[in-house]
Amino acid sequence: MVLGIIFTFSLGLTLTTVLVYRFSYRRRQHRLQTNRKQAEQILQESRQEASSVLDKAKEEAFKIQIEAKKEVEQENILQEEELHNYELQVEGESQRLELINKEFDKGFNEVNRHYQLLEKLRYKNKSNKKTAQYFRREMVRKLQEIAGLSKKDLVDKIKNELVEKSRNQNKAVLRETSEISESEFVPFAKRIIGISIGRITRKIKVNRPPIHAELSNREYERLLEISNNDISRLEEILDIKMMPIIEKKIVTIKFDTLDAVNREICRRVLEKLPSKIKTLQEIKKLKDKKSRDMDNELLGYGRKAFKIINLKPTGKKELLRHLGRLYFRTSYTQNQWVHSIEAAQLIGLIAHELDLDVRFAKRAALLHDIGKSLTHIVEGSHALIGAKLAEDCGENELIVNAIASHHGDKSVKSLYSTLVMAVDALSGARPGARKEFSDSYFTRIQDLTQLASRFKGVKDVSAVQAGRELRIELDNKKVKDKDMSELAHKISEKISDDIIFPGQIKVTLIRKFKSVEIAK
Repeated sequence: MVLGIIFTFSLGLTLTTVLVYRFSYRRRQHRLQTNRKQAEQILQESRQEASSVLDKAKEEAFKIQIEAKKEVEQENILQEEELHNYELQVEGESQRLELINKEFDKGFNEVNRHYQLLEKLRYKNKSNKKTAQYFRREMVRKLQEIAGLSKKDLVDKIKNELVEKSRNQNKAVLRETSEISESEFVPFAKRIIGISIGRITRKIKVNRPPIHAELSNREYERLLEISNNDISRLEEILDIKMMPIIEKKIVTIKFDTLDAVNREICRRVLEKLPSKIKTLQEIKKLKDKKSRDMDNELLGYGRKAFKIINLKPTGKKELLRHLGRLYFRTSYTQNQWVHSIEAAQLIGLIAHELDLDVRFAKRAALLHDIGKSLTHIVEGSHALIGAKLAEDCGENELIVNAIASHHGDKSVKSLYSTLVMAVDALSGARPGARKEFSDSYFTRIQDLTQLASRFKGVKDVSAVQAGRELRIELDNKKVKDKDMSELAHKISEKISDDIIFPGQIKVTLIRKFKSVEIAK
């Protein structure tokens, strides 16, 4: 019974499986046929579309081929026209070259003809020279025979006669000059000087450049912070000695230096220090930049001085820069740059009255004080220093002499040197040229005492008679009696060449039992 049930169940399961398989198989066959039909349809459509695209491509290719052919034909036409133009140009150049060759041949033949003629003339000239030399020798020989003297004796005789004649003429001129009374030439000289001074109408106003730097307390504290509260480090960077004076709201920094240009550079650096600068090296770079700007500024002042007196700014740039340095130097509030220009204007007017070379005279006067730009570096008289500088820069010998002799350091070689001495005195002595203001008096006294204190052996310095006399007490152990006179001359010479305060200063050296006075 059980076996029958199992058999029946197995048989039913088998039949069911077979029926399901056959149903699934037919379904897949039907789907496969459907997919094949769709694939054939898609393939047919693709073939039709490809055929259509190919036809269009062929048609476009044909059109492109036609257009390209037209462009090639057009380009060929243009190239043929261009080639034809080139052929015409080549033909024209060939004709021009043929004409040039003909002209060259003609010119060459002409030059050759002239050369042959020149050779003939050269040969004839050579022959004439020989003939002339022969006649010259014969003439000398016959003159010697007639005179009964040799050639050397004749030359010496003629030379002596000419020298004697020149001496007699010079003696006559000297006698005439010595006979002229002072009452005759002094009014003439005064008239020329008066006319010259009266004709200077252009006034050049140059304010005395500041010699101190004024900072706020905050700016000064910032400087101390940058230099780590060691002002000597900042002095080393700026290459200048500084003396700060601290007040309630303002810190005034004085500079202990004779180099007015470097002082001005440092003043500009300190008063216009950008806030972004934080280190000493940045300050050094800023000073280098200011120095380069100052070089260009000095060159500009030198050229401007020449243009004011209507001269071309010729000469080496070094000479023009040193002339520009005088812009920052003053003497009893008289700006030395302006003083040089005034002297050049005066000498130009005087030279015109005397029928001399006006331009030459102006150049000599403009450069007469140029040595003052180097007195802080080179020892000695500014006249000799300036003459050496002018000579090194290739100036004329008479200009060099005018510079060297305008204070009597060298003998006068020309009238220009005498005129430079005259206009130097006129420009410095005219009313209002040199004066002192009350606010600069104490600065003058302080600078004079500091200048004298720098010398070895000086113990104490006192300025008396409103700064017209310096009384200097010496250290007996450091200065010997025999050295006092030399030291007095050195101090007096240094004061006379000082940048700010030259003038009539009497120097008195005092030590126990002895004193030496030098009046300048």
